[in-house]
Amino acid sequence: MPIFNFYIPVVSSTAIIFMLLFARTFLELKNNNPILDKIFYVLVGLSVISVILGLIGIYDISAKIGQLTVVLIAIYLLGTSIYLLIKGYKPARFFLVAWFAYLIELIVFILQLNAVIPNTWFTDNSVLFGSAIEVVLLSFALADRINVYKKQKEEAQKEALEKTKENEKLVVEQNKVLAIKVKEATEELSISNEELNSTNEELNAMLETVQKQKDTIEERSAEIESINEEIKATNEELNSTNEELYSTVETVKQQNKLIADANRSITDSLRYAQTIQDAILPFEERMDSHLKDYFTFYRPKDIVSGDFYWLTDLKGKVYLAVADCTGHGVPEAFMSMIGSAALDALVDRNELEAPDDILAELHLTIQKALKQENSTNDDGMDVGLCVIEYLTNGRCKILFSGAKRPLYYYKKSTQELIEIRGTRQSIGGYSKKEEILR
Repeated sequence: MPIFNFYIPVVSSTAIIFMLLFARTFLELKNNNPILDKIFYVLVGLSVISVILGLIGIYDISAKIGQLTVVLIAIYLLGTSIYLLIKGYKPARFFLVAWFAYLIELIVFILQLNAVIPNTWFTDNSVLFGSAIEVVLLSFALADRINVYKKQKEEAQKEALEKTKENEKLVVEQNKVLAIKVKEATEELSISNEELNSTNEELNAMLETVQKQKDTIEERSAEIESINEEIKATNEELNSTNEELYSTVETVKQQNKLIADANRSITDSLRYAQTIQDAILPFEERMDSHLKDYFTFYRPKDIVSGDFYWLTDLKGKVYLAVADCTGHGVPEAFMSMIGSAALDALVDRNELEAPDDILAELHLTIQKALKQENSTNDDGMDVGLCVIEYLTNGRCKILFSGAKRPLYYYKKSTQELIEIRGTRQSIGGYSKKEEILR
C-alpha cells in the first residue's frame, strides 16, 4: 500500500537500533572502549528521533535522518572494528570486512541515485549485495567468536586438570615425607622413651600441616567447580546469541527487500516522468532548422527537472524561451509542462507576437491555472524570451523580454559583453501584474 512507504524510515531506523545493540554486544564496547560506547548511545538517539518523526508524520526529515544515521553507523562500525583489531581484539576482523563491504555498496548506491555512475543491474542492487555480504561476514564473525569461547573453555579445563594433577602430586610428596618422618619417629621411640613426647609433638605438627593441605585441596576443588559453572553459563549465553543472530538476519533480509522494492518503484516512476518531460522539449532537428551556430546546456539536478527551453516559429520569426521554475524535482517538472503548454497556446494558437505581451499573458495564465488569486500558492518561473527575425541583408533583429532573467550579447565594435536585465517580477505568484521589460 502507498501509505506503507511512509513508514519505511520508521522500520529501517528500528532495525538499525537492533543492529547497533547486536554490534555493541558482539564487540564488547563497554569493556573495550567506554568512549566508543558513548558514541553508540548518540547513534541510537538519532535512530529513535527518526522513528518518532516518522510516526508523527514528518516523513521527509525522518527519511533524511535515517539515511544520515546509516552512513554514520557504517563509518562508526568500520572505525570501531579497525581500532579494536589494532588493539588485539581478533573477533573484530570479520566485523571490519563486513562493514567495509556494506559501506562500499552504500556509496555505489548513493552515486547511482545521484546519476554520478550509470544505472546497471549491479548498481540497482548494490544495497542488496552489500547487505548479503555483510550478513555472511557477520555470520563468520559470530562463528569465529564461538571458536574463541570454545578455545577459552578448553584452556580453562586444561588449566583445571593441571591444577588437579599438581595437587595430587603434592599429596603424594607430602605422604612420602610423612612416612619418612613417622619411620624416624618410630626409630627414635625404640631408642629412647624420653624422646617420645617430642616425637608426638612433631607428629601433631605434621598432622596440622596435612590438614591445612587438605583444606587447600578442598578450596581448589571448589574453585574448579566454580569454573565449571562459568563454562556452563557461557555455553547457555552462546546458545542465546545464536538465536538472536538468526532473528536479526531474518529481520535485515525483510527490511532490505522492502527498501529495495520501494526504491525501484520510485525510480521507475521518475524515469517514466522524465520520458514525458523530454517529449515537450524542442527536438534537435527543429532547433537546427531555425538557429545557426548555437548550443544547448541542459543538465537537470534530479531525474526530472524544473527547467525547460522552448522554441517555435510564427510568421517568419523564431520564438525562443528559457525558463527556470520554482525549486527542483517532481513539482517543478509539472510547472515546466504547464509553462511549455501555455507558451504553445499563446504563440501558436493566439498568435501573440510581442515578447512583453507574451510574458504578461503567461503571467496571467499561470495565476489562473494554479488558482493563485484565491490561495497562498506562490509558485512560478523566471523566463527569458527572445523573438528573432532574420533580415534580408544577412543580419537579424532580436526583441527581448525577461522576467528575472537577463540577456547577454557581445558587442564586437567595443569588445564588450553587455547585459540586458529583465524585470524583478517572476511569472506566476499572487503579485500584481507589472510591465515586462523589452
